[in-house]
Amino acid sequence: PPGKIEPVAVLENPDPEIIEREFIRKRRPAVFKGAAKNWPAAKLWTFDYFRQNYPNMPISIADEQFSRTKDGMGYSIKLSGYSMTKFTDEVAAGKSIYLKFLPVFKYAPELREHLDMADMLRWSHGRIAKCEITNEFYMGGPNTVTHLHTERSDIFHACFVGRKRWRLYSPSQTRFLYPIPARTLFIGSEVDFLKPDYAIH
Repeated sequence: PPGKIEPVAVLENPDPEIIEREFIRKRRPAVFKGAAKNWPAAKLWTFDYFRQNYPNMPISIADEQFSRTKDGMGYSIKLSGYSMTKFTDEVAAGKSIYLKFLPVFKYAPELREHLDMADMLRWSHGRIAKCEITNEFYMGGPNTVTHLHTERSDIFHACFVGRKRWRLYSPSQTRFLYPIPARTLFIGSEVDFLKPDYAIH
């Protein structure tokens, strides 16, 4: 409903039938509390683990900028090459730096064994077996933020270290988010949700 903040459902030991009926079919988000706590990744994947085991893994840090121009909204991206060692050292030093979109299984396919694909198969009601599975690995320092954007596929997101805060908006609110057609895989927004400019929007 317009102007209403609704809590996201939190499920423990989620029943696949309920997930299918109440969330997948209705396109509603949900939190599966503690669902991945017994996965090997939850016990192993730390900054130190990746620094020690994959020090030379090549990564790119993306600095994305949306800007207002006389022709509308502009988009630019600057990529900086890093090693895992350099990245984790800068995070340890308190730098607000964000690693995004890393296809980690491409560089280290053995890490796939640290996830429980059987759990995801069960939660997705078998859908995951019929689709191409892609992975994106994210790791960041303090106060890192992803710009407001849309997703084009269903996502299962597992957080293994620290905390992550999400802000989700109903499709009914799209016109209030001022979407911009940037040349990316996503549709971005003019709005800086941390510091909205009410004089413009």
